[in-house]
Amino acid sequence: MNRILVAALLAGFGFSAQAQLPVMIVAPPVVVPPPALMPGPAKTKQATVLRARPQHQSTIEGPVPAGASLKLQVRQSNRDGGWWYTQHQQYSGWIEEATLSQ
Repeated sequence: MNRILVAALLAGFGFSAQAQLPVMIVAPPVVVPPPALMPGPAKTKQATVLRARPQHQSTIEGPVPAGASLKLQVRQSNRDGGWWYTQHQQYSGWIEEATLSQ
């Protein structure tokens, strides 16, 4: 059989003469930058607060003045940014990473 006849027969059965290849959509990989800070000593760049949870809306545990020395312990990242668990004087809680430097 010639190609035209085969194509006509296949078209009559709802088939295309051309092969249908599966389409695969590939998203680029998500690249998460490494944290700017590491566990250990750090200082606050500005006056800030410690929070009960790593969220902007969380309860304030206590104030932290600009230039305060802290020991960063555990980092967590969420939709509110990067946060570090630390202690300052009698307070302990989460501090926003953007307010810190090492």
